[in-house]
Amino acid sequence: MHHAAPRKHRSAADWQALLRQWQQSALSAPAFCRQKQIGYASFCQWRKRLAMQTDEQVEISPPPDFIALSGLAAAPAQGNWHLWLKLGPWVEVRIGRR
Repeated sequence: MHHAAPRKHRSAADWQALLRQWQQSALSAPAFCRQKQIGYASFCQWRKRLAMQTDEQVEISPPPDFIALSGLAAAPAQGNWHLWLKLGPWVEVRIGRR
């Protein structure tokens, strides 16, 4: 008779390390969990839990790149400007002043 392996208790630091490994891999979350023999539900719970912790500054994703738009507010009132932000093949945000 085949018995499941006993569940391994992982600390928050263990999960942080696993999440960093996942981010550096090219694998999807389910594939990473299968490879590491991790429960996908636990992985998702820890990913959410660690992402919500701001006091410890847990970084589980690379910081976003920012574009300073402060110059737009200082543009002359009669000036026109347009900003198009393409977030993927189906999502596009357009902001502007005419």
